[in-house]
Amino acid sequence: MAAIYFANKYRTARVFAIEPEKENYVQMLKNTATYSNITCLRKGLWHKSCCLEIKNKNADSYGFQVIESCEPTDITAISIYDLIKKYDLHQIDI
Repeated sequence: MAAIYFANKYRTARVFAIEPEKENYVQMLKNTATYSNITCLRKGLWHKSCCLEIKNKNADSYGFQVIESCEPTDITAISIYDLIKKYDLHQIDI
């Protein structure tokens, strides 16, 4: 997982791991549990805050795609701007 790689390589950095799909998110929490510098978010990274839905629900767990939803869903999106604002980040590397 990329988050673990970056957490080990840059030990003083704060790493954000973003995953919209529930089962993948739960696995990510387990995988990163021992890393205090990783913040896991069950969200989708998007250009704005909105609701998302999984487009291809029958895909393998590594191949999900999300799209904007007109209806409320259990997946919310976060933009880079909102991530910076919410977590009071002064610098970000993507």
